[in-house]
Amino acid sequence: MGHLYGKTIGFVGFGHIATTTATLARAFGMKILALKRNVPKQQQQQHQIADAIYSSESACEMLRECDFVVCSLPGTPKTDGFMSSKEFEAMPSHSVFISIGRYLT
Repeated sequence: MGHLYGKTIGFVGFGHIATTTATLARAFGMKILALKRNVPKQQQQQHQIADAIYSSESACEMLRECDFVVCSLPGTPKTDGFMSSKEFEAMPSHSVFISIGRYLT
């Protein structure tokens, strides 16, 4: 991949750990996308850190745009199996998947 500047990083789960990591990624000139389970429509377009926020139903749409995907989901029954083959197949072949949460991928 080489450089981070201009690349797109997507966060699956956008709590404290992810927003802190996104702030660091922004310093490298990266485009920030985020996926949150419950997102009001108006927040999908506007956010202080993320360039765009997607709902769970739009996961594949977000993943298609990502050079890097950071999963920071907690390990709970609600998140179990969230990243299935469908989501991985939506990612470009050059994408890098990074798990920093307690989620079992």
